[in-house]
Amino acid sequence: MIKKFKVGDIYLQEWIPTLDDINNYAELSGDYNPIHINLEIVKKLGYSKVIVHGNLTCSVISKVIGMHFPGKGSLILDQTVSFPNPIFPNDVIKFEFLVLSVNYELNILEIKLRAYKSNKEKMNTNQAVLRGKIICQI
Repeated sequence: MIKKFKVGDIYLQEWIPTLDDINNYAELSGDYNPIHINLEIVKKLGYSKVIVHGNLTCSVISKVIGMHFPGKGSLILDQTVSFPNPIFPNDVIKFEFLVLSVNYELNILEIKLRAYKSNKEKMNTNQAVLRGKIICQI
């Protein structure tokens, strides 16, 4: 399966987090930090909406790696992410997965991650919400 990948391959994924997603994630994870679930607290901090959990955002990464790119049977060996700007409910987020390197002998891909708030069909590079890198084995 690894032979079908080459440096420069790109996979795109769109995601729109909802309040239900946030509440379900809070229940599943036990992370009831008020910045994720309490609008009154969030407004005191200067935001107009609750903030999506970073690890809920990372679940999109897991879904893509495990199901689509590279796909079923893949295993994340290392993941590094940063969140330069918050994500709010109903933001349209576009993820970009870019193959940086392929080790055909060890069946390992190095993938660069970027995610942006989307302005309709165009990625808005001023609104980066996630940056990172994945090492995965196929």
